[in-house]
Amino acid sequence: MTQRAQDPFRMRQFETDIELILACAAKNDPPELAVRVDSLVSAGLDWDYIFKISYRNAVFPLVYASLLKVAPSCLPIDIRADVLDRLKRHTATNMLFVGHLFRIKSLFDSKNIPVLSFKGPLLSVQAYGDPTLRMFGDLDLLVQPKHLDDAISLLEEAGYQPLTTVSWFKRSSLVISRQKDVRFVDRDGQTILELHWKLSGSHFGLPKEMNQLWERLELLDIAGTKLPNLSFNDLLIYLCLHGSRHSWERLSWICDVHHLLLSREKIDWASIFAESKGLGCENVVALGLRLVN
Repeated sequence: MTQRAQDPFRMRQFETDIELILACAAKNDPPELAVRVDSLVSAGLDWDYIFKISYRNAVFPLVYASLLKVAPSCLPIDIRADVLDRLKRHTATNMLFVGHLFRIKSLFDSKNIPVLSFKGPLLSVQAYGDPTLRMFGDLDLLVQPKHLDDAISLLEEAGYQPLTTVSWFKRSSLVISRQKDVRFVDRDGQTILELHWKLSGSHFGLPKEMNQLWERLELLDIAGTKLPNLSFNDLLIYLCLHGSRHSWERLSWICDVHHLLLSREKIDWASIFAESKGLGCENVVALGLRLVN
C-alpha cells in the first residue's frame, strides 16, 4: 500500500478528490454541480492528484471543462493556467484528427470504398456533443474484409506508412485470424490510424454479423458533413465489449457509455438485450451498465 492509503486522513482526501472527478465527469445539472463542487472544495482537495488521475483516466478535458464552466474560481491560479494551456493543445490535436478524418473519408469516397470511423471524434460528438471532450490518440477506421487490400494500397499511396506488416493477411483467413487491424502513421509522424476489418474481439468477426452492422449504420453530422456511424445499439454493445476487454481500467470508457445513454431520449432496451444475448455477450453489457450506474 502507498503511504497515502495508509494514512486515514490522506485516504479521506483521496476519496474527496475522486468524488470531484466523478462528479465532473458525469452529466450533471450545472447549478447542482456548482453546489457539489463548492462543497468538495471546502473539504480540501489535492489539485495535483486530481490533475494526474484525470489524465491517467483520459477524462481530463471532461473534468476541467465542467470545472471551468461551473466553478472557474475554485482552481488555483497556477493550476488554472496549466489547465487552460493543456486544454488549448488538446483541442488543437482533436481538431487535427477531425481534419484527417474528413480527408480520409474523401479519399475513400473517391475510390468507392465504404469506410466507417468509430470511437475518436465521432463518439465524442455523438455522446458528448463536442469533438473536443474525449481524449484519443488515433483514428479507428473500419472497412469490409473484401475492401481491405484496396484500402491498404490507398492509404500507402496517400503517404501513410504501415507500422505493422501488411503481407500476412494475404496468406491467412481474415475471418479466423486473431489480427483485427493494421496501424499506419501519416507522413509527418503525428497521426496514428488503425485500419480495422472487424471490431475488437470475436463477437463481430463473422461475415454475417459484419454485413448486418453495415446495413444498420446511422449518419452523424459533424461541421455540416454527414458521416456514417455505428448504430446506437451496435455502438453501445461495442463500447461494453471494448471496456470489458480492457478490464474497464479507465474511467473514460465508463463515461463513454454513460454519456452515450444520456444522448438518447428513447432507448429500445428489449432489442439491445436481445442483440447482446444473440452475440453471447449479455453479461458483458450488463456489467457495463452496472458500472455506469
